Parts: sequence; structure tokens; C-alpha cells
Amino acid sequence: SVSVSHYSPIEVAPTVTSTVELTTDYNNVINGELRDMPDKSNSWYSDLGNPQSITLTLKEPSEVSMVQVTTATDLCYPRYSFQDVPKFNLTAENITVSAKIEGEWKDVGKIKGNYLRQMRLEFEKVIATDIKVTVEKSENCSVAKIFEIRVY
Repeated sequence: SVSVSHYSPIEVAPTVTSTVELTTDYNNVINGELRDMPDKSNSWYSDLGNPQSITLTLKEPSEVSMVQVTTATDLCYPRYSFQDVPKFNLTAENITVSAKIEGEWKDVGKIKGNYLRQMRLEFEKVIATDIKVTVEKSENCSVAKIFEIRVY
């Protein structure tokens, strides 16, 4: 477990790109809201079929050593933080995080078998201009929902 209290988020440029062309506003993953509201979606939905990716462009080349992804889970389930929780259909189960380093994409880490709302992936420090999160698999369906991506 990692404590993020000593980390400061790296600023992301106001443009976020995606492999998806849905009505979702891709900038929702950087707006600071961690849940949908009755009148506004604050998330990114992948398109049908995996893999799907979303790319964040950093305001300037930055040292990056951790990415935190908040995905959808069933928060109504009374024991959602325990191992035996049933996975929610839109939970991003397998993800790959890539960094653009000197113009080339490099995979910096993977998470497999996720069932939690928040994933933190630590990796060796790199100087990156962009960060890409690719959803390789979502639970029980071919669409994933991501509320937030933070880059540290």
C-alpha cells in the first residue's frame, strides 16, 4: 500500500484524447469529480470492445512515478472493499499504463485482476510528455468506466 499524501499531482493539459468517439467528455477524468451526478456524467466510458485507451497530455515534460485510476465499482454492496466482492460490470479489471518518453511509447506497468475502485500503479521514475491508460479487460462486459486518472 502506498501513501499519496507526499505526492503532488502533475498538471495535465486541458486536452485528453481517447480511442473512443462517444458523447463522453474525455476531460471528465481530470475534473476532480469521482462520481456521476444526476445531471452530469463525470466519467469516461470506453467504446464497445477491448482494448480501449485514453491519453493524458502533460503540460510539460515531467517526472512521473505513479498513476492512480479510479474506476466504477458497486458502492452499494456492503462489503465492497473485501476480497469476495462481486465485480461490477464496468470495472476496469486489466489495465496497461504507458508513458511517452522522448517521443516513444513505453509500457511502465500493468494491473491484472482488479476489483477495487481505485488502482495505484507505481513504477520507476520516467520523464514523460503523455500518459496512456489502456483498458485491456473490463469485468463481465466489453465497456469500462473510469472516473479519474491522476498522474504523480
